[in-house]
Amino acid sequence: YTYLYPNTTPSDFCYYLGIKSGFVGPGGNGYKRLLVNRFFIETIVMSAVDSGELANGIEFSLLGQKLREKYNIIIGTDTDADYSVLDEYGIAKATPENLRGELSINAREIASMLVSMGLAKQYADGVTIIVWRL
Repeated sequence: YTYLYPNTTPSDFCYYLGIKSGFVGPGGNGYKRLLVNRFFIETIVMSAVDSGELANGIEFSLLGQKLREKYNIIIGTDTDADYSVLDEYGIAKATPENLRGELSINAREIASMLVSMGLAKQYADGVTIIVWRL
């Protein structure tokens, strides 16, 4: 986005891309925070992973890798790889928070959302497995 919209912040870009298209909606109390549409997450997961993999289950970190490779969607499963992409495009510099810490929190919350939707199972050791039809 930095090349096409040099005078825009990452938050503004996400707002226009996400809210105007219906992918995300406003969330939070007075802060510029966005909540992902749950149906959109299900669609993205199903399109990124083939049905054979979903039948056997894949680790959440592999889902993050597939999303990054196929769609350039960063969910925070590999903090170093995700941060380097954000840094390469100038998003890391434009983000005031501790972005590395926020990425891992983001990954945990998305994993929890997938579990609550029935698309994943989380084990006692913290490993999350994405699987279809639990």
